[in-house]
Amino acid sequence: MLSVIKQHRLFAQLTSINLLSGIGDRLFYTAMLTLAASLPQADLGIVIVTVSESLPILFSFLLGNLADRMPHKSQKLLRNAIGRAAIYLVIGLLIRYDSTLKIIVMMAALNFLSDLLGNYSSALGAPFIKLLVPAKNMESAQSLVSLTSQLVAVAANFAGSFLLGIVMISSIAYINSAVFMVTAIGYALIQKKLADKETTITMVTSHENILATTLKTITKIVKNRPVCHDIMQLALVNGFFGGLTPVFVMFLNQHPEQVIFSNAMTISLLSGLSTLFIIIGNILSPIKLRQFSNRQLMTFADSFICLTAAGFLMSNLLTILLAMSGLSLLLGMILPRFTANIISSYPPENLGGIMTTVNSLLVMAPPLTGLLFPAIALVNLKVVYLCFLGYGIVVMFIGKAE
Repeated sequence: MLSVIKQHRLFAQLTSINLLSGIGDRLFYTAMLTLAASLPQADLGIVIVTVSESLPILFSFLLGNLADRMPHKSQKLLRNAIGRAAIYLVIGLLIRYDSTLKIIVMMAALNFLSDLLGNYSSALGAPFIKLLVPAKNMESAQSLVSLTSQLVAVAANFAGSFLLGIVMISSIAYINSAVFMVTAIGYALIQKKLADKETTITMVTSHENILATTLKTITKIVKNRPVCHDIMQLALVNGFFGGLTPVFVMFLNQHPEQVIFSNAMTISLLSGLSTLFIIIGNILSPIKLRQFSNRQLMTFADSFICLTAAGFLMSNLLTILLAMSGLSLLLGMILPRFTANIISSYPPENLGGIMTTVNSLLVMAPPLTGLLFPAIALVNLKVVYLCFLGYGIVVMFIGKAE
């Protein structure tokens, strides 16, 4: 993977800037939740903040296709970063007033706008990846992107929590603003090089409304049977992760003898192992298990869902942790290969719409399962464990279907 950095310097520079933007995406979320939790209407405040983080993904379908139509993409990347810096500067000023639900609503609205600009920027930048990296190196490049994105997400979450202990929340907003301003400077430094590359992109000209174009993009993906199959499989695996953590917390409450040191420590262990093995999978993806197709690897991953369910049914924490580690390892190997295949399968001028649509489809299941499985668990934990097992079997059956 490191050879990709040496051989494709502009790709490495663009990826580094995008990772810096990723820090800004993550850094302030914990601070907003903490502020919302301090209100008399804490539950409502937390819901508002959570919605402001979740809703932007629904607009990604439209923003990706809008980005494909836009000329001067490198300029818009720069302007979006400056806009996000300004947004968090305003949020920092708002926090200086007394914390009220009205202030939280205003902050959540601004955060929502920032996330929209972030998703739009991701779509604007998607075509450059194909232009900067040849097909033979695409999988290694995507492994590197996935690996560093995971590390940045963990580091940003930790940094946000750490900063809460030593500085005021308004200061974290200002720091976030500074992060996006540095991101803007990064885009400015490589803008001319990106603009030169952009001249090779065929501009998408259409008088259709964005919604019609979005529906055509979805249809294009659905008609590509292998890609559609992989999206469905990965979305369902992501859905399992969405429902797992709240059920795991309930499992620990019912089986305190399984707790390691404390509930918080055991929950962190599950999350930490998942992240660690996804990272290991990212590293191994270009070099190991090359004899297996993505479809075969996903079948193995589905079996680990069933094994996780068995761990819950046996009330065995070790089985749960090992199965989740195996599932995370395989997911970490599959995702870079899948993304590289998507980028290689479509022309650069359509990649903004394609990539944002694919990413949106992949993350639609977790919110649903995050509500469904805990709701079942409130009735009977054994039943939800059986549902996990059934879910794994169904996903495995779908994986084998042509």
